[in-house]
Amino acid sequence: MEVPECVALARRLGLPEGARPCPGCRGPPLPSYFREGRGLGCWVAHTALSAVEAADLAEELDPLLRRLGLRGSVLDAALLHDVGKLTEEYVERAYHYHNFASAVVAEDVLARMGVGEDRFVVASAVLLHHEARHWEELLREPLPGHVIETLRGGPFRLHRSARAALEALSGLLERAGLGSEVPRLVGEKEVYEVKREVKVKIARVAVPERVLPLYWVLYEADNRAASAREGRYWLWSLGEAGRRDPLRLAGEALGQGLLAGLTAVSVPLRRARGVMG
Repeated sequence: MEVPECVALARRLGLPEGARPCPGCRGPPLPSYFREGRGLGCWVAHTALSAVEAADLAEELDPLLRRLGLRGSVLDAALLHDVGKLTEEYVERAYHYHNFASAVVAEDVLARMGVGEDRFVVASAVLLHHEARHWEELLREPLPGHVIETLRGGPFRLHRSARAALEALSGLLERAGLGSEVPRLVGEKEVYEVKREVKVKIARVAVPERVLPLYWVLYEADNRAASAREGRYWLWSLGEAGRRDPLRLAGEALGQGLLAGLTAVSVPLRRARGVMG
């Protein structure tokens, strides 16, 4: 059975119809998400799609990102936002706080790349990448309680299949013209300890004027990539939002707060804006 994320990625890479983005793939892939206790999707395809979407967004937002000193952080954030899903805790036990595991790995990898304090900016954005609202709360310190709740668990151990997935991702990035040392560095360690410094600094969101723009770009790229899942991701998300609070959904949709990621993954952002009016 074809994985929708893999199909979307193959199209995005311009591969022939029916071609697999990872030629040597034998499946089943490491899951990119869980639903009703079942691991679904493909982590490699989702992460590669997120990277492609992030690169498009970074191009569109280049002046702003350069002014904030974030241009070089966008791809790193996209590649690291879901690395917590490569851990045994997630693959085998559907660990709920994978965003924290991802932030822990992100800080460690960026430290080994020689990144200074900006590694905490990226780690904070990775921690927050599922937040769709709470803007006012995020502009204040400390983090909202529901985010603080995610700072738990560890140490985190990479799953035995993680390195093969990272090698596949590296090949896809090269093919997309987005080569990065991040996948290799993630796979160099087997266990990631939770450093107290990381917990303290990402919990403070010490530089919100830089963390929040990066978080928003990452949130957008992640959700555009996730829209490939079953072709129904955003319809399902909107249905859930409508069930919880239909009036709020209507208000946010009119303000484009929930419409930002509705365009098809295969449509570049420039054209998507035209489609959306």
